[in-house]
Amino acid sequence: MNLESFNPELLYAFDLWNQPDNENSVHHHDFFEISIILQGESLYLIDGEWRTVRSGDVLMFNPGVDHAEKQLINTYSHQLHIGIKNFKLYGLEENHFPTNGSLLSIQDNQLKVFDKAWQLIEEFNQQQTNFHFIGRALVMEMMILLLRSLEKEEQFQDPLTRTKAIV
Repeated sequence: MNLESFNPELLYAFDLWNQPDNENSVHHHDFFEISIILQGESLYLIDGEWRTVRSGDVLMFNPGVDHAEKQLINTYSHQLHIGIKNFKLYGLEENHFPTNGSLLSIQDNQLKVFDKAWQLIEEFNQQQTNFHFIGRALVMEMMILLLRSLEKEEQFQDPLTRTKAIV
């Protein structure tokens, strides 16, 4: 792994509780965003269509990818949104992940990713000394776990090592 090009900067870790009728308009970012549905369900504009996402789902939005969200009546959701920039994976544009869609299946690594997400929330809520460093380390770990999930799902060439994934 090339640490000079894989040096993610954590822009935010936003712990969000959505109540019924909450809605945000279609938007995109100039950085990479991971959105993790921790609890409940919500309606998301993903890859051009509205889809219900539920607890256990992970969304990844590369820069420039439009997305939006609606919280339906009689529903709620608890989500973690993480903004990240300053990384480059082999063969990809800066701040991009090697995925064709925004909704990722992370069956094998789901518990690990969610464990890191809850740890990140705890770090940012408690804000103990140097919590930003621990937060950054947790996000790096989550990103690598997500890359491993993509390896298994799509059998792509690993952009960190440029070797064929063995599944």
